[in-house]
Amino acid sequence: MEARRVRALLIVGLVLGMLAGQSATALSICYVKCFALCVIKSFGRKNCALECLPKCIGKKSGAQPDPHAYCKLGCAMNQCAHISTKKDIAAAKVESCVDSCSGLCTKNYAFA
Repeated sequence: MEARRVRALLIVGLVLGMLAGQSATALSICYVKCFALCVIKSFGRKNCALECLPKCIGKKSGAQPDPHAYCKLGCAMNQCAHISTKKDIAAAKVESCVDSCSGLCTKNYAFA
């Protein structure tokens, strides 16, 4: 039990250390934290990207759903969820992929 906690702390520390050396955005920070904790808790038995992308792609509160956010999330789940692995979260690549989804959704759909 104690060894598992030490391992978890080391992984989280390593991930946060990697972020400190980069100019991290809100998406990157959220995604790295979520993915690292998911891998630790589930021992890699589930696809953490599919759990973390919806949590970290800007959800807007309010009564009206944001069609751009739905488009971006759908694109990200389809195009970006395969990028991260247990050994390499690849937050910058995931963020770049999600950003390309945002551009695709803006270009292809006119949202009011």
